[in-house]
Amino acid sequence: MIQVKQLTPTTWMLKDTKTEKTAGMVSLRDDKYYLLGNKESFNSLDAIAAHFGTTIKEPDDETDDSEVVTEINGYPVKHSTACEFETKYIGDIAIETYKVSPTSKKVYAAGYFGLKFKSNLGCGIGVLFQTLENTGFIGPFKNELDMQFAAKQYGNGDNNGN
Repeated sequence: MIQVKQLTPTTWMLKDTKTEKTAGMVSLRDDKYYLLGNKESFNSLDAIAAHFGTTIKEPDDETDDSEVVTEINGYPVKHSTACEFETKYIGDIAIETYKVSPTSKKVYAAGYFGLKFKSNLGCGIGVLFQTLENTGFIGPFKNELDMQFAAKQYGNGDNNGN
């Protein structure tokens, strides 16, 4: 079964109840439902569940200090829940940070980043803030395309970064 949790009036998070993993994100535009990463539109959330070969299960009432978040100030997050938001700085670069639960010690950076290693540039989303402090990086970026463009420029010798 797919559990649907409404995030905003026009977006939903889908969670596979068997694996407990996120199955996708859905947005509503012009009375059509769009599954992130899928070009076709659907007429309903039930039609999307049928696309997965299953049905929708209504979410249980959960009380938790964490909330479902897809972005922080326009920067996407890697995890389905986030809390304890804070803007931190590395030099003069503002980085939106979060934890996945109030008890977590790990602090993640929202957005896409290119991490500078000796031999190459590794790219990712929602990296640990500590990794950014310890490793050179380019970013943050609000979408993967901007990150890939900057990474390509970095690879071509335009190394004006952090």
